[in-house]
Amino acid sequence: MKTKHKFTPDQVVPMEERALLSHFPVGLGPVTPLHYKGPFVLTATTFNNLQSAINTDVANVEKSVIKLLNKQGGYTTAFDTAVGDGTFGTGPNSWSYAQGTLLARLDAQMGSLEFKLPGGHGSTPSIGGGGGSGLSNLTQLTSENPASLSLGASVAELMDETISADQAAGASAATLLSDMNAARAEALTIAPGYVDAFGPPGQGQFGTRN
Repeated sequence: MKTKHKFTPDQVVPMEERALLSHFPVGLGPVTPLHYKGPFVLTATTFNNLQSAINTDVANVEKSVIKLLNKQGGYTTAFDTAVGDGTFGTGPNSWSYAQGTLLARLDAQMGSLEFKLPGGHGSTPSIGGGGGSGLSNLTQLTSENPASLSLGASVAELMDETISADQAAGASAATLLSDMNAARAEALTIAPGYVDAFGPPGQGQFGTRN
């Protein structure tokens, strides 16, 4: 007798993965709220959702960039205009990309996600010197997050530098995609670096909880 296959939406996370998402990566232990409460305690679910959102947002930019490159048949002016590579500082602020570009949108997404981290948005002096996580262009300028300082770039800047370098080298779409994937892996080290530096394993300026 045939059994009916049950379809589930793609965004539903399997039970095994949900269990993993409810705990911090081993490398970021020990997990303890210390003496903190409320917004000064980062939960594993929030952290893992943040990492997933960063990954998804950057991956979506990658797809759009490759689609544009293929559509334009190369690195054209129209490609640059849509992506916004090389337009840092030409937006409404000295640290923003040209409005309406893929990189401007990515940076805005990172700026929104920073609020998920205690002090990550850069307005809590008691955490990390109040400089923020470094995910966005704005906080990258002031962040004391070792991971951000090591990279020397925000998430959007990492993508900008990668795209600009490959454009200068006349790289193929396959090479560009590979290099953007590598930049995405670097971007995913920023939030863990922030937690490691200012959470329980580091200076303990906020707590964590599974």
